[in-house]
Amino acid sequence: MRQKLSDGVWSVILGVAVGTAAYGVSLSPKTGLLVGVTSGATAGVSIIRLRTIVEQQHQHFQDLSQTLQKELLSAIHKEPNQTPTLITPDSSQKREEESPGDKLMIPPVLPPPDEPVLISNLSVSVPQKALNWLTDQGITIQNYKNNQDQKIQDTELIFNRIAWLLGNKYSTIKTFYRRIKHTVPKETPFRVDLSGKGEQEIRDCTHFGNQLEKYAFLKSYWYDKNNKVIHATPQRTPQFQNFFSGEWFERFVFLKVAALLEELSLEYECVMNPQIRLPTSNNGELDLFFLIEDMPLWIECKTGNFQRHIVKYSQLRPTLKVEPERAFIVILDIPENEAEGNSKLHNIRVLNENNFTEVIAKTLKGESDITVSELTVVKPSTSPVSPQSFPVSQEEQKFITLLNKKELRPLSIERRVVIEKLLEVWKNDPTPRNVIELKALIFDDLDLEKLPNFSKSKLQHIFNALLESECFLDEQGNPLTLRKQVIHRLVSEELEELDRRCIERYASVLLGYKLDYFESPNNVALFEKVVAGNVPPPDVLARLKMGIENRE
Repeated sequence: MRQKLSDGVWSVILGVAVGTAAYGVSLSPKTGLLVGVTSGATAGVSIIRLRTIVEQQHQHFQDLSQTLQKELLSAIHKEPNQTPTLITPDSSQKREEESPGDKLMIPPVLPPPDEPVLISNLSVSVPQKALNWLTDQGITIQNYKNNQDQKIQDTELIFNRIAWLLGNKYSTIKTFYRRIKHTVPKETPFRVDLSGKGEQEIRDCTHFGNQLEKYAFLKSYWYDKNNKVIHATPQRTPQFQNFFSGEWFERFVFLKVAALLEELSLEYECVMNPQIRLPTSNNGELDLFFLIEDMPLWIECKTGNFQRHIVKYSQLRPTLKVEPERAFIVILDIPENEAEGNSKLHNIRVLNENNFTEVIAKTLKGESDITVSELTVVKPSTSPVSPQSFPVSQEEQKFITLLNKKELRPLSIERRVVIEKLLEVWKNDPTPRNVIELKALIFDDLDLEKLPNFSKSKLQHIFNALLESECFLDEQGNPLTLRKQVIHRLVSEELEELDRRCIERYASVLLGYKLDYFESPNNVALFEKVVAGNVPPPDVLARLKMGIENRE
């Protein structure tokens, strides 16, 4: 009220002053009075308007100040594991601790968006087949890593998460990791100067530090943002010492390979860290022993000092009955040229953290579990036998590899058993169902005692051949092209006809590789040996060639 009265007084004074000045200039009382009233009114309105704007702004700042104070007090009284209310859109990226004492308002850092999802149900069941493989070689299993207990599983997930992060971001956080590895035996405080590093390296290192502190892998941690320096103290407990000295790398390699096997839909088991007694009575320990589709694959992981181990591994490989191309040593930071030289010298494949996934993937995609059934001509009347390992020539390996890449392993014995079972199931219950459902039904109905090495992956290869050779028809009698489509009938109810169509599909793959493939008598003999059937007649080969040329 006082401010408005003051504004009115100043308006009157301004009007009188202006009116007096106008009177002096114009020598006319009327003119002076008119100018004075007009200017006074204008000044009054302007002053009142200005006053209103100032009061509104003042009130706005008061309200904002009160809101900020309330949110600040609320954040201070929150529990440490709660996220404060006051968070800017980019605060989760920009925030870093300035000192150990101001952590209360810092929201938890989320994992980077490109961090892959971990496999949640790893190594819970007993890897019995893989254990049996080792014992069949005269090896005694004294102990191995068993994660069946729920508490152990929960702990394993935490260690796996840190190992996954460290492995995937190793190129940018290895300086930080090496300082931890060097200081953890004595629990020595250390600092990591990031002032000369790029933005990505700083972001990865600080995120890694936050995750280590979150799970108490570090005794203390804070990041001086102004000077771009990490200050930390490691935990000197046996589990953390083992983890940083190299166990993390075993975990990372296992997780990457397991994810690869899941992606390829391959059945596998893995014995982790088995302590073994060899037939020579010597004791030893393996890192990762996989049995993939009933074939072994062995991986050792080293973060340093591999030289004193590589000869021992090379000598151990034949005892494990693992072929050289399926035995690996993954060594952290080894240059690829040195890895290649050691591979040739010691007859075991040496890889590094950058290429092991790619090389193992190519090995798995390019190989198949070669069995007697794939290499021996079997007459239709021959009863099924258990496939056994069988040495193959280079040409036979190349042949099988071509079909395996198309997921069309011939599997001659198993193929005929599956087709026979398919006809039996369809005759007893011709209910329309899709390829996936029918495949599951067939697998459950097979007598696996007669086919002890059979698997769902092998069954998928056989069903691929049936689907791609147009053995499954829809309601209108058109061939199916997708696994999710519903089968209403089969193209034939004769085993020989369905098998012939599968063989034609195998032939088309080889013609796609080389149009004149079957002009070689050796290739014809090899084909008939592996698929256990005759090469398609000339008119069928001509039709297949025409289809290939038209697609090209």
